[in-house]
Amino acid sequence: PHSIHVILAVSVLILLVSLVLFGIRQSNQVNSIVVGITLCTLSLLIMAGVAAVLMLPDFNTPWNAVLSQKSELDSAGNMPHDFSSLSFTSVHWSDFLEATALMFVAFTGYGRIATLGEEVKRPRTTIPRAIAITMLISVLVYMGISFTALSTLGTERLYRATMEQAAPLEIVARQLETAFANQPGLWRFLPAGILTAAILVGAITAMTGVLLNLVLALSRVLLAMGRRKDLPVLLTRVHPENGAPRPAILVTGGIVLLLVLIGSVKLAWTFSALTVLFYYGITNLAALRLQSSERLYPAWVSICGLIGCLFLVVFIDGRAWLAGAIILAIGFGIRSLSNFYQNR
Repeated sequence: PHSIHVILAVSVLILLVSLVLFGIRQSNQVNSIVVGITLCTLSLLIMAGVAAVLMLPDFNTPWNAVLSQKSELDSAGNMPHDFSSLSFTSVHWSDFLEATALMFVAFTGYGRIATLGEEVKRPRTTIPRAIAITMLISVLVYMGISFTALSTLGTERLYRATMEQAAPLEIVARQLETAFANQPGLWRFLPAGILTAAILVGAITAMTGVLLNLVLALSRVLLAMGRRKDLPVLLTRVHPENGAPRPAILVTGGIVLLLVLIGSVKLAWTFSALTVLFYYGITNLAALRLQSSERLYPAWVSICGLIGCLFLVVFIDGRAWLAGAIILAIGFGIRSLSNFYQNR
């Protein structure tokens, strides 16, 4: 039931906010464990997919057909379950670009460390290196998962699983388990349900990691805005022992709590895509205002980033624009009131 999902989400949120209140060191330790578990479970699924393609003779996938070059064509002249059924002629470019804008959210975690610049050593070198490593790992993982999912289900079944099921990777895992169970030799001795269980655990830890990093990063954004007097000065208070901005953390937790209570993943994701594209665009614009001696990268990098963000944001659903306008109006109202009372 929906109410149970909300209760679980609120419980996890309270647990993570409490953890962040204890400081960055404890949060980073938990985050490392969570990320490690997530990468291990996804790697297990990827390795199972690669093993199925290369070692199981009866595992009928597009990759088998390409590698063996012995697949018979169907009546339409296509290989069974191959990629030729995926045609852009039936896809509107506006839908494709909207999907691209929504997918941008899946990569936003790479820059999260930039909001923690005050709490890392040698930020000028540490942050760019961390971003590059994170992006590389993320791209490789996404490519591996895409390869495994397409190899296991094919384009049509993967599409239906994505549209009709909440967890398409669970279907991929079950399909791989079935394929291995029907094989002779050592394959059949694999523990039953191990891939499905791993994906379920990985999904939980992945979302937990996202939420933990969200609370960590946004609380530091509120801290910085408080110091600039864009928000009440109360948010600038930092715990003397662990350095945690506790008022900012609690406010961040309250904002996330409101989104959880709404209970709409689609609305939250679309709204996130809108705001993420906007603030990444603003970041690129801010980088263009730096002196050439202060820049780490050429100006054309920021120009391309700004144009890309502004181009994609146009294709976001109008309801997200309305929600964004309301949030911005509330934000500017709070900023004006904050400045008014602090200047009295």
